[in-house]
Amino acid sequence: MLFSRRHSMVIALIFGALFTGCTSRSALPPGQGIGYDAISSIASVGPDSAPPACKGQKTTKDYAQSKAQSINSKGGSACAPKFTEWGGSVKYPGFSGSRITMTVISSTTAYDPGAFPPSTDALFYLQLKFNAALKFSSTLQSGATLAGPKLKVNETYSIEGARDMGSLWDVLPGCYTKASKGKYGAMIGGLGYPLKGGDFNSYEDAVVLVYPGKASGIKTKC
Repeated sequence: MLFSRRHSMVIALIFGALFTGCTSRSALPPGQGIGYDAISSIASVGPDSAPPACKGQKTTKDYAQSKAQSINSKGGSACAPKFTEWGGSVKYPGFSGSRITMTVISSTTAYDPGAFPPSTDALFYLQLKFNAALKFSSTLQSGATLAGPKLKVNETYSIEGARDMGSLWDVLPGCYTKASKGKYGAMIGGLGYPLKGGDFNSYEDAVVLVYPGKASGIKTKC
């Protein structure tokens, strides 16, 4: 039977702990030894499953904000700042525009009512801010990129979006997706779907929202 390196290390640690307990009982208080809890704590040691923070991100009690990120006119991924164990990246479509940067803000609440569509109660929010005008294409790469503590494998989630038009909000295309098991646990994709075919000015922010379940009116799979 073959074991992975990690399993071999765990077995070695457990064996070492038991062997030490057998040969050095005089060093332990009377009636005590290496118990089940100690062995369990050794066996459960593993890598951190949370996604990493963006380089240079700013984190507050309400949100986490990335630096302005240069984005590729052919499409690509931008870092989504880590906030309360949510994080990863957001894939965006190709676009027409010059020297475009995008700032990404992660949050789990609509912490500033004026910066979010009204009556929102999403699990997770991404605010996307652009430095100049651009128009996105309708082609978006697939793949799960966002992890979060409230996501569950095989559960359905809805991705919705809105564009800030000053005193009004323009509803953007939405889609639904299922969480799959990824590098950081349960993960979803489709976060860039609301951007498909849209055009934005520097003063028109986009807000992407993640809701549990399949929202009424959304019929398109991400």
